[in-house]
Amino acid sequence: MSEQFSSLAKTCHSPEARLFCPDSLKFTIVKELTKKFQQEYRVNTVDGVRVDFGFGWGLIRSSNTQPAITVRIEAETKEGFQRIRKALVDAMKAYPEITGYEALLIAEH
Repeated sequence: MSEQFSSLAKTCHSPEARLFCPDSLKFTIVKELTKKFQQEYRVNTVDGVRVDFGFGWGLIRSSNTQPAITVRIEAETKEGFQRIRKALVDAMKAYPEITGYEALLIAEH
């Protein structure tokens, strides 16, 4: 079976990262980030904002159960992962209420 999976493309992705954000602000912040990313990228807004970078994607959404914003990233390469991470973190740093960026780690699959 491992031979069957070895032919699949490998990706770099993050586990779900939970960044602290006060409950009173998280939905507003995600809505504002959605508007920002819509200016430059294709986005899907079904559950938060999923930003399509062409070589991968980043997802930012409000947690319904915690004072947190959850973030996921998947990219074709490590370099792509880092580019997406930088774009998401740079946008979120406009909101000093969000903390915990060190949770946004890379994992290879």
